[in-house]
Order: sequence, then structure tokens, then C-alpha cells
Amino acid sequence: MNIATLTNSLIYLWIWTGVSLRHRRKLHIKMMLSALVADLLLLVWVEIQNQAIEKSIQGMTLLLLVHIIASFLFLGCYALLIVTGIQKYRGKQGNIHKYLAWTFLLSRGINWSTAFFL
Repeated sequence: MNIATLTNSLIYLWIWTGVSLRHRRKLHIKMMLSALVADLLLLVWVEIQNQAIEKSIQGMTLLLLVHIIASFLFLGCYALLIVTGIQKYRGKQGNIHKYLAWTFLLSRGINWSTAFFL
């Protein structure tokens, strides 16, 4: 296991810890925002270390395509979760944050598991 995969696993564990603390709102918010920062830093680091974009263009496999799609999906969900999380924190009712969270967790899980094979 390389350092990027280990870091990815630690971030994924951090995310699930943050999700488990969702009823402690302030701690949940801090953990999830720090997970976002960590994910973005990991993305930049992997690109700098491996020239991931250039390599993926040269040899696109189905597994890599699934990994990339899952990555874009969970990054988009992060943005939407911030917006809906702020709304929820301010008292707006609804389940959209919960549904987005499940979409995020599924796509982040796909990203995490496919990373082991790339």
C-alpha cells in the first residue's frame, strides 16, 4: 500500500467518523470540512506526484474511468452538502442533505475501493 492509498483510507475513516457524529453538529461540521480540505490536498498531491491527469489520458481503463467519475461525483456532493448543511444548521427542514450524504458516501466508497487497484 502506497502513501496516497493509506492517506485516502485515513480520510475515508475520518469521513465515517464525522458521519457518526452528525448529532453533535459543531463537531460534525468541523470534521466534514476538514475531510474536504484533506481530500482536496490529497488530490493535488497525487496529481503533482504522479501526473495523474496525463497518465489517465494516455491509458484510460474502465476501472480508472469509474474512479474518475466517482471522484467528480463525490467532489460535487461536497459542494452541495456544504450548501444544504448550512441551510440545515440554520433550521431549514428537509431530507435533501441526508440523500446527498448517502450519494456522497457511496461515490466516496467507490473512489476509495478503486484506488487500491490503480
